[in-house]
Amino acid sequence: MLLAISVNLHAEPNGDFSFSPDHWRSISAFVNVARDHLGPQLQLRERLDWSELGPEDGILILHPTEPLRVESATAFLRDGGRIALLDDFGAGDQLLERFRIQRRTIPTGAKFTLRNNPDLPIAIPTSNWVAGLERGRHPVAQGVEQLATNHPTGLVTPGDFEVTPVFNIPMLDGAPILFGLTGVIGESGACGLNTGVGNQSPSVKRCGRLFALGDPSVFINAMMRFPGNRQFAIGLMDYLLEDDSWGSRDGDLFVVSHRFVQMGQYGNDNYFSGALERRRQDLDELLSEIRNNGLPSVLAALLAGLAALAAALWAHRSSGRLYRRAPPSFARETPLVAQGGTAGRAAVLSAPTTHRALLVLELKAALEERLRELLRLPTSASTDAILATIRRDELLEEKIAVDLSELFVEMNKAEHAVLHSDRIRISTGTIETMKSRVECIISLLTTPSPRNHSS
Repeated sequence: MLLAISVNLHAEPNGDFSFSPDHWRSISAFVNVARDHLGPQLQLRERLDWSELGPEDGILILHPTEPLRVESATAFLRDGGRIALLDDFGAGDQLLERFRIQRRTIPTGAKFTLRNNPDLPIAIPTSNWVAGLERGRHPVAQGVEQLATNHPTGLVTPGDFEVTPVFNIPMLDGAPILFGLTGVIGESGACGLNTGVGNQSPSVKRCGRLFALGDPSVFINAMMRFPGNRQFAIGLMDYLLEDDSWGSRDGDLFVVSHRFVQMGQYGNDNYFSGALERRRQDLDELLSEIRNNGLPSVLAALLAGLAALAAALWAHRSSGRLYRRAPPSFARETPLVAQGGTAGRAAVLSAPTTHRALLVLELKAALEERLRELLRLPTSASTDAILATIRRDELLEEKIAVDLSELFVEMNKAEHAVLHSDRIRISTGTIETMKSRVECIISLLTTPSPRNHSS
């Protein structure tokens, strides 16, 4: 079995989800576990080429920052491929929504947390029940007692969509929140080898697997210290590569993370092009029937009724409309964005036309104010003074202190661009990542411990 791992070797300077071992938010520890588990068959790449994939392959995606090629991913799954998507605030929501899976925020009040920190809830395996009998936990969760998470999101599916829960986050009040799930993706009917009927020859019906988890941070170096996270990594790799009911897979596993490059398309997206062609043919047949035989009587009556109803509604609204005098300008209500105070500031920052660089400046100001308060520094203290105090008093590990310093550098770039009217591009995913890093650093400084460790 060949494992081919494709990663972004030119990741962002902050090192998030990169393979560099010099950063506490990289996934180099996960790579070491993969090497130990799979041996020398491990390969590193920097691009995901959908055209190179086959139905025997699997893909592991960690926190994508750019939208995935949903059509290729869906065609790949329906052809028998397997995808694991570990994402919280990245751009993987479009693929989840294709299969009616939505993300949700997790409220405070988790039953189990790491270091009593509400932002670090602990997930546990889900026991599955069939016909009143417990089937036990999913193979991915075998040997996992607890899974440490970092600012995770939950998952929501409609009741008629069949999925298998794998992990959940127990809550003190209310039902547990679904955190990890898997489902079979394929055409209708059972998957596997069909023996055929009469003179028909046997055929293979392949189905893919989609695994979703609401936190890619379970594989960062700080989290891979926990036995449950390491065992989950092994179980997930086996689940994506194991043989199927229709035969041996013997495929590759592609692992991509953060800001990776996508190329090509899977099988020219044959599934969707075929479906589109079938819809076009159905429409041509309907139009041809209408031209030859006219509208069916029921459809004609329905359209006539709708047209009459629309005309009656329009006449009623037009005849009953009164002239409304516009109030004078001095009596009009002041728009929220024009007001001062907290409400006006929140309205400006949340407006769709507001540049995201202003959100970065707001995060920077909040971070500096909170750090000065925690370190008991004067309000005029600079970021250099804040970093010097943290290093002098050894309040954070060196890697986390370096991450804080890099975070200030990124924020200063946005501030410089705003002050000098320079063009700068900041995505929503970048804002969410910065927010997560700020909350994590503040939580480490406020956690009662002899010395804060990354988590």
